[in-house]
This record gives sequence, structure tokens and C-alpha cells, in this order.
Amino acid sequence: MFVGFVILAAALVSVLAPKATHALVATLVQVANTSANPVPNSSVDEPARHVWTGTCHFTATNQNIAYCSVPASSNEEVVVQEESYYAISDPTNTFALFTAGVLLSSGFGGNFLAFAQSADNGLHQPTGSNYFYTAAATIYLDPGSQLLCSAETKGLNSNVALGGDCYFSGYYVTLP
Repeated sequence: MFVGFVILAAALVSVLAPKATHALVATLVQVANTSANPVPNSSVDEPARHVWTGTCHFTATNQNIAYCSVPASSNEEVVVQEESYYAISDPTNTFALFTAGVLLSSGFGGNFLAFAQSADNGLHQPTGSNYFYTAAATIYLDPGSQLLCSAETKGLNSNVALGGDCYFSGYYVTLP
């Protein structure tokens, strides 16, 4: 019965003096966001993500494979979420195989993580073959590692050099 009386009294006060009620409630729940006492606005288990992009260019003459690499910063962990490849080659080649892998600061990090095959789209024929490929990917780069990219054709590229670019996008997290 006493609880009912308290609820009735609070309702009556809030109707008769709404400004005073609002001030009382605001005082009780006021939160100050200062540099000395910051209010958390994100989970400490999910550090802030920042947009990351990486690009590298490769070229090789009289060979059937070309390489390039994109370094990761020493204090960032990178997650690649999309890969795109562009290449041109000798017109006698009709397919290109693209690969992406991780080179750790201590040495090669294992097998290649992403493979992509592209057929010549005919844009540069009869003087050259043209390839383009884009796909979703999940590749993790530890701090100080490198993302390796390669393009390979079946035959040598003696008339037109094997050349192109690798494009990667995703996010990075700054480590303490």
C-alpha cells in the first residue's frame, strides 16, 4: 500500500510541476563526457576500423610470371576484403592466373590464400591480351608483413610484356 502511495504522489508531482520533475531526474542521470572521465561509445573488444587500400604494379618481359607486393605497417593489423587484378600480356596467351599471399616479416607465411583465373576479354586483340578480375576475399596481414601479388600466363610474353596492377581494399586496426 505504501508503494502505491509513493507512485501516486510521484505522478501528482510530475503533473503539477513538470519542470521540477525533469530537473530532478536530469540531475540524477547526468553523465559528463570529459577527457578525464570519458564515456565509452564503442566496444573495447572491437577496436576502431579504418579504411585500407593497397596497390602494386608488376611487369615482366620474356617471362610468364610477374610479382609485386604491398607492405603492412608495423603497428597495424590489416584485413583485406576485396581483391581486383588487371593485366595485359602477349596476344598468344588467353588466360591469366592471379594469386595473392602473405609474406611474414620472418619469411613466407604459407600457401597462397587467393587464386583467380581470368580469360582474355579481347579489348586489346590482336596486339595483346587483356584481363580483369574482382572478388571478395578475406586475407589477414599481421603487422610488418607483406601482401604478395602475382600474375601468370601459360606462355612467355615476348611480344608484349606481362604487366598490370593489383588492387586490394579492406580495413585496418591500429595496435597498441
